[in-house]
Amino acid sequence: MRENYRTVSAAVLVGHGFWALLWMLCYRVLLFRSIDGMGEIQCLRILWALVVGCSAWGIWWRRERRTSFGGVQGDLAIAFGLYTVLSYRQMHPVLIYLFLIGTALLIMVCIFLIQSQPVRADTYARHCRIREFRHRQSLSAVHRTLAMGLGGMMLACLVPTLFSGPLAAGAPEDTQAVQQQVEDCMPTLVQLEEDTWQTLTLQQKLDVLQTVIDLEQSSLGLPYALTARVARVEGDVIASYNDRSLTITISADDLETRSGGYMLEAICHEAYHAYQYRLLDLYTAAPEQSRSLQVFRSVEQYEKEFRDYESGEEDFEAYYTQACESDARDYAEERVQWYVMKLHMYMTQESAA
Repeated sequence: MRENYRTVSAAVLVGHGFWALLWMLCYRVLLFRSIDGMGEIQCLRILWALVVGCSAWGIWWRRERRTSFGGVQGDLAIAFGLYTVLSYRQMHPVLIYLFLIGTALLIMVCIFLIQSQPVRADTYARHCRIREFRHRQSLSAVHRTLAMGLGGMMLACLVPTLFSGPLAAGAPEDTQAVQQQVEDCMPTLVQLEEDTWQTLTLQQKLDVLQTVIDLEQSSLGLPYALTARVARVEGDVIASYNDRSLTITISADDLETRSGGYMLEAICHEAYHAYQYRLLDLYTAAPEQSRSLQVFRSVEQYEKEFRDYESGEEDFEAYYTQACESDARDYAEERVQWYVMKLHMYMTQESAA
């Protein structure tokens, strides 16, 4: 009998571990955000503590039975749902409270229906066994109802995240004036083509990238001009943005060895950081009652990250998963595709002429 108990426990641990990792990966991509006033690493510790705690409770509760698929998912839904309450309570307060109140009411109804049934027992011992069974039923009902309520709340929080069209997503629509500016700069931008790029001097490459920066300034609507400079940079930094001097510093080694397309993406990435700082200026100047607007939700996260910025020197994952960095990467990738399309059209027209 003990051997069977150990076998079941091992299966439960493996099952919870597998599903916990899968839930964590999906949650990090779709819903994860830091709790207000806390850093990302600290929030991840809280999330993992909830996952371990809820899983341990579920394993204990089902220790004498084989764990069902629904039981594992229920444990994890409660853990991730509780973290969602903590991290989204200020972003979606009405939604959170409605789900919590509705779940609490439904739990009370379930317990009342289970406990209010008359007990038909001919002996006191049988009466006690029935009562104990109903207590277990009530606890199971609480677990299932809480899991369904918190799971539904997470789905409700996910919908506006997917369809709200945040400030950070995608390249902007260029105005006619910017389009004309791009057309005028095409003879310079065509030097980004690899065959030509490798023949340029360091200064010539810098001039091409300065042209890209000027175009990005116009496209993003930045009120201040950005300046490119080259320097010997230690570490793996290819380019960096300094908002005080409004400069983008480019690593001399990378500028000399990297491809034109690679440097183009790096410049677009850093230009987007300048845009994020301007959004932060707007957020700071906005009245307190306006800062909860949907348009500022990404900016609120930027403000926290810039205040306690992870440079990646000690923890690359913490740096890489910051919203300010992931949004800049998304923008740069989309913008590079746009430049490639423009260059292809220009070179096709030149060939035809």
